[in-house]
Amino acid sequence: MTSSCKSCLKERDRIRDQDPERIKKKSIYVKGVGKDKADAAKKRYIERNPKKRKVHVIVGNALRDGILVKKPCEVCGDEYVEAHHCDYDKPLEVVFLCPKHHQAWHDKNGPGLNGD
Repeated sequence: MTSSCKSCLKERDRIRDQDPERIKKKSIYVKGVGKDKADAAKKRYIERNPKKRKVHVIVGNALRDGILVKKPCEVCGDEYVEAHHCDYDKPLEVVFLCPKHHQAWHDKNGPGLNGD
């Protein structure tokens, strides 16, 4: 949500889109530079981790449907969180952690159970 009206936002975007640096970055993005590598990496991840991918989809659908509701990071209260699974056989049993604390959990405890 924003405090600006539609016409003000349109004008801001029109001005911002004239910035040479933004034009350059947008051109690179549109051409898909690096997109092939990212797509290939995603495909490899899915092939190597089909169970994890399935659980990620289940969580995404549950969030979309309101079955799960994101909560702040259980460690620091940050609003930007990821759903963490201690056990992938329990797809809707998640702990919401910010990326920093999610990584810290894995550094300390290793991968979640049954993720293979």
